[in-house]
Amino acid sequence: MDAIEFVNRYPLYINQFSKVVKPEYQNVIRKMRKLDPHNVVKPEHYFSSEAEAVGVVFRLFLRKLKDSAPEKLSKEDRQLKIERKIEAAKKLLSANGIQSQGLWSVDDIIEIARKLKKPCSKKDARTILAKIEDNFNAEVGITWQSVEQCVEDYFLI
Repeated sequence: MDAIEFVNRYPLYINQFSKVVKPEYQNVIRKMRKLDPHNVVKPEHYFSSEAEAVGVVFRLFLRKLKDSAPEKLSKEDRQLKIERKIEAAKKLLSANGIQSQGLWSVDDIIEIARKLKKPCSKKDARTILAKIEDNFNAEVGITWQSVEQCVEDYFLI
């Protein structure tokens, strides 16, 4: 197979890949569709088999996948990203008529435990939050005092 035949078959190869690639990788397939296959191989390139041509497309896919991998964020940047998502979620809830100011987080539980001089891991905090949710009473609500009591009760066990 010569380079011209590869160029002609390139859309077919991309279509085949798009059928077997996980949905989260379809963005890479979209980028590959935009590529000019003339820039993938040189005019004088010759493939000994169609499998070799598909291999070129596969290596291109892997390279594009690597280039599109999310960057490693620092712990502070991850926390900031989470806080932004939480704020966006609160705004969306409020815009749809749902009160969102009384949301409690793992960090809230850990902070209360720290003030009470209790060693609280994130796992402990998630367990405490689950107990608070299980025992929720809409007439009373959730207050700092009730959360403190739940933290104290958890560490008495």
